[in-house]
This record gives sequence, C-alpha cells and structure tokens, in this order.
Amino acid sequence: MAKARVLTVAMGGAVYAFNALSVTTTLSLKEPLSINLAAVAGDLALDNMSCTTSTDSFSAACSGSVYPGDVGAVQITVANSGHEALTVNPTVTSSSNDVTLTSPSAASVGAGTVSVFTFGVTISASAATPDTVTLTMTFAR
Repeated sequence: MAKARVLTVAMGGAVYAFNALSVTTTLSLKEPLSINLAAVAGDLALDNMSCTTSTDSFSAACSGSVYPGDVGAVQITVANSGHEALTVNPTVTSSSNDVTLTSPSAASVGAGTVSVFTFGVTISASAATPDTVTLTMTFAR
C-alpha cells in the first residue's frame, strides 16, 4: 500500500506590518504682555496717590485722594516677554463727567522690551465733593 504524501510548499516572502507613528504636542499659551510698573505724575503725585501691581503682573490699582482742579497722569509700563512685537491698544473710561481721561495712542511694544503708556487725568475745578470716581484703563492686543 502506497502512502500518500502531502507536500506543502511555502511561498517565500515576508509579511510587513506598518505601525502608525504619531506625535501629540500640548502647548500652554502664555500672555506675553504684563504690567511692570504703574505710577502717577503731576498733581496726582503731589496728592500722594499710590499704585501697586498684582502678583501676576496682569493688573494694577492706583488710589488716593485728589482735589478739584488737579491735573496729572497715570503712567503704565507694559512689558512684552514674547518673541514678536505686539500692537497694544489702550482705552479709558471714567465713572464721572467731572474727571476726564486722555488715552494714549496705540503703540507697538517690541519683543523683550517695555513701553510707557501715559493716561492724562484732568479733574474739573467745579467737581462735586465728596465723591468717589473710578477710572478704568485697559489694554487690548
């Protein structure tokens, strides 16, 4: 009796598997602009107004008592820690018609530099007293 032989021929070749490659990058965007210094000038400085910046340098507060007829300025030093120049647009509001503010023009703050923005403050000689007035100065880029 003849035995049957099973012949198995394997075809030569290789099996290639492709593993997809990927990279995930997480970016935390930081604000490049900050307030380095807030100060007052003119009659406001003579009235002993003072300013402080927040610990994160994103805001500042100035306070003090002033007199009708006073004229002065609030000077804000804005720093750019980024690597590109940024245009900064300051705006102002006053809670009283007796206190007028003059906003500085938009300006470019260079990479790694600072710019001083001076806001003019004029208090009417006929301003009602006592009164509390809120001045708001903001910066947008």
